[in-house]
Amino acid sequence: MMHYSQVSGCGYRFGDNGPGIRKADLPKVFDPFFTTKEPGKGTGLGLFVSHTIIESFSGRMRIGTTGEKGTEVVIELPLKKNLGLRKNE
Repeated sequence: MMHYSQVSGCGYRFGDNGPGIRKADLPKVFDPFFTTKEPGKGTGLGLFVSHTIIESFSGRMRIGTTGEKGTEVVIELPLKKNLGLRKNE
């Protein structure tokens, strides 16, 4: 896992060396209920929920296959100076 930060935001990049995601499946990984697991073994909601939460904070989540094996996920979140909170809240 790698953490990086910039003036406008911060991000996390992490990956694995597993079998990766088929290129044909990459456009569908953030779709609700999409799964490559056999019936009863997964709901297909994990990446959908993660992606939705990150976008709700004006962030970005990308996923890709790193060559023949492995998957890489990049999460980027903006830094906000004023969240609308008062000091005593």
